[in-house]
Amino acid sequence: MLRAPMGSTLDELLDTLGENAQTLVRSPRSTVQPPRDVEEGARAFAQLKSLVGQVEPFVDEGLLGQGGMGVVRLATQLSLNRKVAVKSLRPDRADAEHIESLVAEAWRTGRLEHPNILPVYSLRLLDNGQPELVMKRIEGRSWSDDLREHPAFVEGEATLRKDALNRHLLVLGQVCHALHFAHARGLVHRDVKPDNVMLGGFGEVYLVDWGIATAPGPARSLAGTPAYAAPEMLGGDGAAVSERTDVYLLGATLFEVLTGRPPHLKPTTAEMVASITASQPTLPSSVPSELAELVRQCMHPTASSRLASADAVRLALEAFTAHQGSRELTHEAVARLRALEGASRAAAPDVEAVASAFAACRFGFQQALREWSGNVEARAGLTEAVEVMVRFELARGSARAAQVHLAALEGTNDALSAEVARAVDEEQARQARLQSLELAMNPRTGSTTRFLASSILGAVWVVVPVFGTFAVDRAPHLEGVMSAPFALLSGLVVLAIRVRFHEALTPLNRQLAATISFAWLSQGAALVTYLLVTGHAVENGTPLVMGFWAFVTGLLAVTMIPQVWPMPLGYVAAMAFSLALPNLRFLWQGIANFIVLATVLALWRRSKRAQPG
Repeated sequence: MLRAPMGSTLDELLDTLGENAQTLVRSPRSTVQPPRDVEEGARAFAQLKSLVGQVEPFVDEGLLGQGGMGVVRLATQLSLNRKVAVKSLRPDRADAEHIESLVAEAWRTGRLEHPNILPVYSLRLLDNGQPELVMKRIEGRSWSDDLREHPAFVEGEATLRKDALNRHLLVLGQVCHALHFAHARGLVHRDVKPDNVMLGGFGEVYLVDWGIATAPGPARSLAGTPAYAAPEMLGGDGAAVSERTDVYLLGATLFEVLTGRPPHLKPTTAEMVASITASQPTLPSSVPSELAELVRQCMHPTASSRLASADAVRLALEAFTAHQGSRELTHEAVARLRALEGASRAAAPDVEAVASAFAACRFGFQQALREWSGNVEARAGLTEAVEVMVRFELARGSARAAQVHLAALEGTNDALSAEVARAVDEEQARQARLQSLELAMNPRTGSTTRFLASSILGAVWVVVPVFGTFAVDRAPHLEGVMSAPFALLSGLVVLAIRVRFHEALTPLNRQLAATISFAWLSQGAALVTYLLVTGHAVENGTPLVMGFWAFVTGLLAVTMIPQVWPMPLGYVAAMAFSLALPNLRFLWQGIANFIVLATVLALWRRSKRAQPG
């Protein structure tokens, strides 16, 4: 058998439902009325009958509070058996003017039926002619007490307390709802402040004390609380209160949330009036720029320059709350930006560390902007980060990298753009010079000219040793002086070619011509000098000449053209063989010179094959 809840069987439960069992099927969406509490209903009805023909009695249960005009007492409303707040006039304020003021407040509040406005239950006139205003009793406390217990701003702390700030912004948003409703009904509160906001124990927010509320119009005299007052609330010619007067008071209340004090709390009347008329609120640096700007917009001294409505203030508060994630990302990214600045300014900066710091802070700012495109601080931080990288790349001589970063910069920075443009131009000019020099110093450039000149001189110096063999056989004493005129002549010829065709020769060819010319002239001059000083020629000087040219061609291989390494090897070998087999020294010299000629030919052919098409 099926079992129903609570241990009953299904059949037993159906029997219990009785006639209501059919209701379950016929009207499943309708409310089923439970059995009435006859005893309580009878007691309530008897109480009501006993009050017929009487002014509804209330049982006084003590004082709740007292203001400048009225007294609020806790009472029990017998007809409904509930606690209420009963407001009446103080004995010393029981004149006609205050009576009319309290009744007017009752009428104004009575037509403002809104969840954030304290409900008015009834207005009655006592036998002594004094009015009593019966209102909902709020089991809670004033917002000003809550602000003191949970302040968002604490003197000496670097930032606002986030949880407390959010708590109070929610309350202020509910006050905006109440004011927006009142404005739609043609009423301006004129006394918005934390003291006039009550907080219930279950999240209720009530804007209370509508005693000086009025329709928009001329402000004939001072009204409201001076520590929060808008300039027009001072009265005077041309002064008028409007919905934007309450917008000002919302800004003044927000000022107190953010600073812990009202905006115009000054020690003297003159200073207070000056503060009200100037309305230039100064907020701590810990206040988020979005809220600081909202305060300034609400508290503008000219009403027409304020936000248009209380609802606009509410929307701005909600936007601020929605942007908290973006602001937190911005705060973290700013810390990374400072780290980037420090890394980029180090005496010996770590390029990878700088790049990593830039990537981190840029990502943070970009994420903050994705969540809130209007985040001015994040946009400024991103711009600053890019500018730091541009200057860093310029400092280390990388104009192209600086130009890439500059292209990502939002907006314009004329001075930085001009600096990057100059650096790029200089880098391009430097690269052009280097390319030109590389081309000029490339062994392939001007190789034909070198080949022709080297071939002619090489052929001559291959033949000269053969001529020396026959000359020495006939006149042995000429061996020491024979090479001197050939060396001097060769050096002069190369020098003349270099001077005559200076502009046509490549830098490499000019350098080679100068080196070879200097070597030959040095060889000839040395031989002639030796002859003049000693009175006789160098004997068996061929090995010395081979050693000299081994040194010269070795320098060429080491400093300019590595590919000529066979030349010094050939001369070293010729020198060695000349010393070992002196009778064949001219042959070895001719072979060494031939190696020079063959090397030049090989280099020329290789350069021709390497040239495109």
